Amino acid sequence: MRSLLLVVAALAVSSLAVAKAGPPVYFTHILRNVQPATYQAIVKSPFLSGPFAHAEAHSVPATKTTPGWSGYYIFGKHTYLEFFSADAKIGQPLNSTAMGFQIDRRADLAAIGQQIKAATKATVVTSKQTRPIDGKVMDWFDSVSADYGKDDNGMTGSWVMAIYPDYVRRMKPSIEPHGDGVTTEENEFHSYGPDGDKKLFKDVLSVELEIPAAEVDRLSRELSAYGYRASKSSAAITYSGPDFAVILKASATHRSALYRLALHRTQQREEIMRIGNSELRIHPNT
Repeated sequence: MRSLLLVVAALAVSSLAVAKAGPPVYFTHILRNVQPATYQAIVKSPFLSGPFAHAEAHSVPATKTTPGWSGYYIFGKHTYLEFFSADAKIGQPLNSTAMGFQIDRRADLAAIGQQIKAATKATVVTSKQTRPIDGKVMDWFDSVSADYGKDDNGMTGSWVMAIYPDYVRRMKPSIEPHGDGVTTEENEFHSYGPDGDKKLFKDVLSVELEIPAAEVDRLSRELSAYGYRASKSSAAITYSGPDFAVILKASATHRSALYRLALHRTQQREEIMRIGNSELRIHPNT
């Protein structure tokens, strides 16, 4: 299998959560706050933005109702990686991680919210993200997520979003969203770039997280609410969904992330490179 490893991880244990039936919930991206030096190394890497992927730094402007942000994006066909420079002063603590998921039909978002509430026993928050386009503020997406309270100090989370068709029509006029929703392919393909198939990176296959046991348990409940199926080994719990898996390993002392990525073309030899304090491994086909 063609794969790529970015950032190394280790061992874990946790309890199983039971998956809920519902509409398919698709992984879209994972964001991580990394050391400032590593962020600069990622941004300046000629390999990541060259033969590896369509990759770029860009900002989402703030509006009156929603905050903006700036990060570095490495785009696959349906999924992508997002990196921020850690800065606790602006709410970006080092090694905090979050995963974004998407549903195809906006009408299903309320049902997903109920599944999250039932699985996590937490309050469910619905948020709207807007974005300025050509001087006009457009509705971008609505999202639902578990809210564990103002005193929560967890550094791992997730949310599920539903994209507004009018936003897609405005950003990508050649695409005709179906019904009341937007698929992940419709939403992400524009970022993949016209030369996407000529690059190495195709899509994210799995994410392996080494995090505290309490966060393993919490994220397990969230993933079960999304309908991801759990399987347990002596070292980890794997949650499998549509074309993507999350592997959770508990650690009292370490936080790390490992991404396995599908590649487009055959790799003949192993390549290993350091990018800041991260390691990129490209394995030959097996």
